[in-house]
Amino acid sequence: MRGCRSGQTRQGPDGIRSGRIGLVPTRVRIPSPAFMKKALKEVIDEICRVIERDRDVLVIAEGKNDKRALESVGFRKVITLTKPLYELVEEINERKVLILTDLDKKGKQIYSKLKKCLNHKGVCVDDKLRNLLFQTELRQIEGLSRYLDKFLYKNHLCFYKEEEKAIKKENPLMNC
Repeated sequence: MRGCRSGQTRQGPDGIRSGRIGLVPTRVRIPSPAFMKKALKEVIDEICRVIERDRDVLVIAEGKNDKRALESVGFRKVITLTKPLYELVEEINERKVLILTDLDKKGKQIYSKLKKCLNHKGVCVDDKLRNLLFQTELRQIEGLSRYLDKFLYKNHLCFYKEEEKAIKKENPLMNC
């Protein structure tokens, strides 16, 4: 441990990284970057599945940019917080809704108030997509469309490159 400065880590023979946080020595298992990429890919895939499944569910968003982003990823029924919360809750006649406010402090406060009011009215609030978004680095809903496009584009390029390599390996005449 003497060789580690504050904030630095080193990996031991058992695969466990050791280091210090401030003056406190630590021994934690830190996932490898490859594992993190795989885990993030699974989260993104699950986000896409949930969006596909909940396409026709009412979504409550904070602002017009959030609404635009949610509509661009496929949601058909998106409303924004243009009225006081109690008026908005009174107008909702759905059995199930998604609340996709931003994932920052203000968004969390709005989310908790809305969820409490909607649950009191008997409306089911589905948290699945919101919880999945917390597992990404995304914090603003208005960036959801760009974030998914960027990630899916990168993965499709990687997929096609690996597929191309496999085809060339199977058929050596294509290397010309």
